Amino acid sequence: MLEESSDAVLAYNVGVQSVGISAEGRVVRIEPTRNLGPRNGFEPISDHEVTLDTPQPLHLGHAVLAALA
Repeated sequence: MLEESSDAVLAYNVGVQSVGISAEGRVVRIEPTRNLGPRNGFEPISDHEVTLDTPQPLHLGHAVLAALA
């Protein structure tokens, strides 16, 4: 049972995506990350960071989806 559970966690970690989102006042920063696997976690991809000033919900959603692509 433990081995199956470990395999499931490994498969999850390999396929998971992450994006960092932070806000300061009206400015929202979206920073995609690169998945380095279960042992190394996620690494920010700073050169793909997007900053939005007072984004509308639709624009924010599109920016997050683009960061995950």
